[in-house]
Amino acid sequence: MLRDSGSARREWAFVTDRGALAGGSLTALVVATLGRPYGGWGVVVWAVLVGLLVAQVLSRRSER
Repeated sequence: MLRDSGSARREWAFVTDRGALAGGSLTALVVATLGRPYGGWGVVVWAVLVGLLVAQVLSRRSER
């Protein structure tokens, strides 16, 4: 049951925010580059997840 109309659109708004995507991509790149020698390819998956989280947080900060 949807309680708040348009909530999914707000949650995924970071996909269209260039600044948020740039910040998330840069974060993912840095985490993957620095972590891969220590954790192997599993770190790359975590880096992508961290990048998505950072992009979402940056997108929410720009809404305010």
